[in-house]
Amino acid sequence: MKLKQRPEDFVVEEISDFEPVAHGPLRVYRLTKRGLATLEVLQILAKRYSVPMHKLRVCGLKDKYAVSTQLLSTPRVLPEESNDPRWQVTFLGHSAEHVSSENLRGNRFQIVVRDLDDHDIQRVADELAEVRHGMPNYFDSQRFGSARHGQGFVAERLIRGDYEGAVRLLLTASSRYDHNRIKKRKRLIAQRWGEWEFLAKRVGYGDERPILRQLARDPHDYEAAFLKANRHLRALLIFAFQSFIWNETVKRLLEVWNLAALEAEYAMGTLLFPRFGPEGPPERLRTMDVPLVKHNTQLADADLRRCVDATLASLELSLEQLSFGADSPLFFKEIPRRLLLVPDEATWDGLGEDEHNPGKHAGRLTVALPSGAFATLFVKRLFQARPVDAR
Repeated sequence: MKLKQRPEDFVVEEISDFEPVAHGPLRVYRLTKRGLATLEVLQILAKRYSVPMHKLRVCGLKDKYAVSTQLLSTPRVLPEESNDPRWQVTFLGHSAEHVSSENLRGNRFQIVVRDLDDHDIQRVADELAEVRHGMPNYFDSQRFGSARHGQGFVAERLIRGDYEGAVRLLLTASSRYDHNRIKKRKRLIAQRWGEWEFLAKRVGYGDERPILRQLARDPHDYEAAFLKANRHLRALLIFAFQSFIWNETVKRLLEVWNLAALEAEYAMGTLLFPRFGPEGPPERLRTMDVPLVKHNTQLADADLRRCVDATLASLELSLEQLSFGADSPLFFKEIPRRLLLVPDEATWDGLGEDEHNPGKHAGRLTVALPSGAFATLFVKRLFQARPVDAR
């Protein structure tokens, strides 16, 4: 099975309730991008058109390795001719307020799955009806950035007070998905670590520059240096660690409830999935919310509390440690998240012979999901999950 052999193999379209108005202080655009993460496009727009980043707003962040369409609001006029094949903006109308996650109702994904054999095709036919009942609402690999390559979590180092380790990880940890110029820049920083004046002059652009300039001013204050990182990036780094805690907690819940029937690998380890009969999932699974936790999160469900505590204990942490202190601009945010992910739509269309993989088949999975859900989980569940006792 292969995904994303072409950018057009993974298409994402926002489902929103935005309605443009004839007049208003803000202009709303449809942003279409390919081969760029949302933050990368915003940085390009900010630099090219001299727009402060905080005046460019979107409803959510979209995957880099996809063709995606999303809303963008700004008080500035953006030219619709970008001369860059990686992104395009189309003016939709005006608005009194910035677009935000409040406008986002979900996303529709069209995913072409390639390199399938006859067994894979039959498996989709057998499993799709059960998958429509739902599955655990895990965060998939793309949520975890460089941590998915075994380099650890920036936020975990921060809460342990290791600000130098956090800055080092942020500036030097490389993903295999990084562009070559970014990998080269990170290698340079790792090789010349501590030579802050040299690096501040040599690295003339990118997210690293304000951090390096701060270190050139004060080589010993890594906390101040970290706070020079883009605030959106800082939030993502904290959210990634919370997401890992969420995944591990839900896996423990399934084991406590004797519902762990299938498993599939992902970048951070193994995901567990239940199996359902014709009656569908049990009510407890259908109705339960599992929050992304912080130091003072109240967990009334006894099983959930034990599983959160066990997850944190495995990391040599406690719930009370998930805080940066009252005076810090950094913070963990408690966010409710439904345990069970149930698609609004889930269909499969066979595409016949796969022109990119001779002798194999291709098909298109279409799923409509609430915001914050990962369509790639459906691919893992349909094609990669195996019985737990088959280890």
